[in-house]
Amino acid sequence: MQRLAAILPAAILMALGVSTGPAEAVAPVPAASAVAGPTGAYTPLKPARLLDTRKKIGVTTTTPLGAGRYVDLQVSTRGGVPTSGTSSVILNVTVVSPSSEGYVTIYPTGSSRPTASSVNFNKGWTGANLVTVKLGSGGKVRVFNYAGNAHVVADVVGYYHANTSTATKSYGGYAGVDPSRILDTRTTNDPLPAGYYLSTGADFTTAVNPHVRAFAVNVTVVSPSSAGYLTAWNGDENAIPGTSTLNFTKGKTVPNMAVVPTRACGSECADPTTPVIGILNTSGGSAHVVVDLVGIYDDNTLTDTWRYRALPGPTRIVNTKTGQGISSAIPSNGTRTVTTPSSITTTDTMALVTNTTANKPTTTTVLTLWNADYTRPTVSNLNPAAGQLVSNMTFTDIGTDYDFSVHNRVGSTNLVIDVAGTMEAAPAPALAKSVDKVAAPRLAPEGVQLAARHR
Repeated sequence: MQRLAAILPAAILMALGVSTGPAEAVAPVPAASAVAGPTGAYTPLKPARLLDTRKKIGVTTTTPLGAGRYVDLQVSTRGGVPTSGTSSVILNVTVVSPSSEGYVTIYPTGSSRPTASSVNFNKGWTGANLVTVKLGSGGKVRVFNYAGNAHVVADVVGYYHANTSTATKSYGGYAGVDPSRILDTRTTNDPLPAGYYLSTGADFTTAVNPHVRAFAVNVTVVSPSSAGYLTAWNGDENAIPGTSTLNFTKGKTVPNMAVVPTRACGSECADPTTPVIGILNTSGGSAHVVVDLVGIYDDNTLTDTWRYRALPGPTRIVNTKTGQGISSAIPSNGTRTVTTPSSITTTDTMALVTNTTANKPTTTTVLTLWNADYTRPTVSNLNPAAGQLVSNMTFTDIGTDYDFSVHNRVGSTNLVIDVAGTMEAAPAPALAKSVDKVAAPRLAPEGVQLAARHR
C-alpha cells in the first residue's frame, strides 16, 4: 500500500497575477477513482457560530461557565451539520477572559469525561483552539470547564460522515502533504494592516487543483501591534464570515490550526483552478502572518486519499510529567520520538488528529511535530511563551512504525498530547486492513505571499 503515490506535485505556487515560473514536468495523475461511500469523508462548511456564552447563543443566559460546570451543546441540525449521519465535527473553540488558569474539555454528550483537555489557558487569556470531537447522544457535545469562570465561543467549520450517512455528494477525503510554509509576511517585512486581507494558495498540478476543497493549515500571528483576531475563509470578499480563527493580544505570537474551505483563484493565477484561502486582519493594528500547509481535503475524486476514524473520546498518549509516551520534559534543541499505542492505530493508520499542549516552558520556544520517517520540516505547531499553558490541534503523519517526532527549539517544556481520531488509508466503509504499511511520496507544495487587498 502506498500513500498518494499517484499524486505528484508541480511544487509551484502562483502569485496573484504573477507566475513563479513554468510548471515542472510531472507524471500524469491516473483517472479519478472515488472512494466508495461517505464514511469518514469530510464536508467543509462556512464557519457558523453555535455557542457564545456572552450572547445567549447555544445557551439561555450570559453567565460564564463556572468551575466544574458544563454545557451540552446542540450541534446536529445547526450551522449546516445534518440531522443524522454525522460522526464528528470540527469546532473552533475560543475561551474568553478566564478568571483562573485551567482548561476546557469537549467530548461526546452521554460519555464519561475523559482524562484529556481541548483548550488550555492561563488566567485572563483569550485564545482559540481547533477541536475535532465525536457527536454524542442527541447530536450534542459537552463543553466542560475545569476551573474558574470563563466565557466560551464555538464555531463549526465542517463535519465527518458516519457509516449511517446517506450523502451522495459534497464530501471528500484527506491527504497529508509535505508540511510547507505557503505564507510568511516577515520575508518581505510587510505586515498585514488592520482591515486588510490577503490570499495565499498552493498549486499542485492542473489535474489535482480543481479537486481541492479545503486546506488544513497552521496559522500564526507574529508581533501584532494591537489585540484582535484573524479570520481565515475561502477568500471571497463578498462572503466574509462573522467568526474568528485566531485571537491574539498585543505583541504575542499565537498559532491556531484551521481547516479552511478553498476557492479557485480565477484569472489572477496562471492556472485559474489554483486553490486559495483568505486571511483577514480585524485587529486595530498591523500583524505579521505565517501559514503552514499540512494537508488538503478533496472532492472524493483523487486517488489514495484518507478517511477519518473517530475514537470514542479524546485519548491521552503523551504526558511528560508522568512519563507517559515521553519520559520527561523535552530539553533545549531536543527531539523525542513517540510510537503511537496499538490500541489507537490500525495497519492503515496514516496520521493522528491530536490536541497538543505545551505546559509552561521555561522560555519562549517553538514546537514541531512530524512523521518520524522524514527530516524535520521548517514549520511550527506551537509557539508557547515562557510559563504559558497553551494547546493547538495538530494533523501529524506517522511513520512506518506508527511513530512521530517532537522537537523543542529552546528551553525546556512539558508536553501533553491527546488523540481525537486517526486518518485511515483504507477505503471506507470497510476500512479493511492492508498487508503492510509503507511510506510513499506526499504532496509537496511551495508557497509565496499573494497580493493583499482591503476588506
